[in-house]
Amino acid sequence: MAQHKMESLLLLGSNNNNVIFEEEWAKSLPVVRNLLCRQNVSKFEWQDLFSTNNRITSWVDSGNEKLLSVLKEELTKHVGEAANKILPHSDVDSLLKAYIQEWE
Repeated sequence: MAQHKMESLLLLGSNNNNVIFEEEWAKSLPVVRNLLCRQNVSKFEWQDLFSTNNRITSWVDSGNEKLLSVLKEELTKHVGEAANKILPHSDVDSLLKAYIQEWE
């Protein structure tokens, strides 16, 4: 019983019920974009991404759905931008080279 009360106090004291999706996502978005573009992220950024996602999914109402939605939007945008770079190539050889270059 005492441990449960202590855990409840820790949770109350951590302001987890004040987690705002938009604020948390704004912190994660640059890291997500760097990962999509195959740019380096620091160990801290990588680990913080997991912590932020955990806060969103644990403490934001419908956090799972919101996170999935914005990740899907970001991935769709990224793939669309890649397609715009690749598709203008008309012959098969240049199309293949552009595809490989974009996803390498």
